[in-house]
Amino acid sequence: MVKKISWKNIIGWVVAIVVIFGVIGYNAYQAKQQSSSGKPKVYAVLPLSGSVADLGQRIKSYMTIYMDNTDNVPFEIIYLDDESKPDKAVSVFQQIALSEEKPIVISAFSFISRILIPIVEKQGGFTFALTTIEGKQLGLSSGYQRVASGIYDGKAIIEYAKRFNTVSIINMEDDFGVAGKDLFIKEYQADGRKILNTVSLPLRSFDVRNEVQKIIENPPEAVFFSGTVTLAYINAIRILKESGYQGKIIANHSISDPYTYRGLGELADGIIAQTVPADVEEIDIRDNKLLETLKKENIPAFFLPIQVFDTMNLIKYTFDNNLPFTQDTYTKMEQWNGVSGTVKLNNGDSFYSYVVAEIKDGRFVLMEE
Repeated sequence: MVKKISWKNIIGWVVAIVVIFGVIGYNAYQAKQQSSSGKPKVYAVLPLSGSVADLGQRIKSYMTIYMDNTDNVPFEIIYLDDESKPDKAVSVFQQIALSEEKPIVISAFSFISRILIPIVEKQGGFTFALTTIEGKQLGLSSGYQRVASGIYDGKAIIEYAKRFNTVSIINMEDDFGVAGKDLFIKEYQADGRKILNTVSLPLRSFDVRNEVQKIIENPPEAVFFSGTVTLAYINAIRILKESGYQGKIIANHSISDPYTYRGLGELADGIIAQTVPADVEEIDIRDNKLLETLKKENIPAFFLPIQVFDTMNLIKYTFDNNLPFTQDTYTKMEQWNGVSGTVKLNNGDSFYSYVVAEIKDGRFVLMEE
């Protein structure tokens, strides 16, 4: 017996199809609306909503500052929201791929870049990766240029830590935190120096008192923090400080984000960290329109706006000089005159110059030798 067709089912399927094509059409329309100058498009796939939307929105704001304060930019930016989800990043890129043969993409965060970069490369495109650790840590070899800090940029703070005979480690359980911890252990343990405890914190942890208590019960001369700043990272610092811990707290560059250390208030005083030279008042950085703009906007020149500006300048240079967007192009350059100093470029990786500084009264002060 043939089953009778339900008009309700047919209407339901028609509505679903209309919605699907409507979403695809809307994204295409948005891209078209944003692109009105006839210039080449660079697609910034950013977490503009979701769990890390705060950082994504700030990256977008720094890109806007660049576009508004740089003459003769030969491209325009199309912003696409990946909602802080790798699968969504793939989805929004696939919509680009329908009409763009060799897209130029800016991605942010290792957990997005590791998925997006190979897909962009397969389309014949190229990715500039922000806030992404070294490619070999992510299993990547081509199709990208990082303009970001990595674990090997952390050697300045490790050298500082070697003045202490005992250190404990608190690391976040993300790519950056684990790799940074492993490098610290490898570089630090020599000449009688000892690591007393290693504590790993899940990214979504809130109450970390029990974990931090292990360090307080056997206090080292210093505690080293590694990884992306999360609530767990911040709470661990609070607990150490409020418990009366008398040793030094030293940290990777992530804590130089002003939203982090300013949020800690007086508890941030005395923390030793590495930051880019432009973020330290005692260091004379050459006149730069972008740095002046940050100063007027009361935005510290920490690593994130600096690396956004460097990314945009590198893309501009590539267009201006009609160079191919390939990893080899930037490796041949060897280094880039960045906004806050020289950046070494090699096989898709970037290596930033950092200085070791102490947080005092809400700003970074260069450490005296």
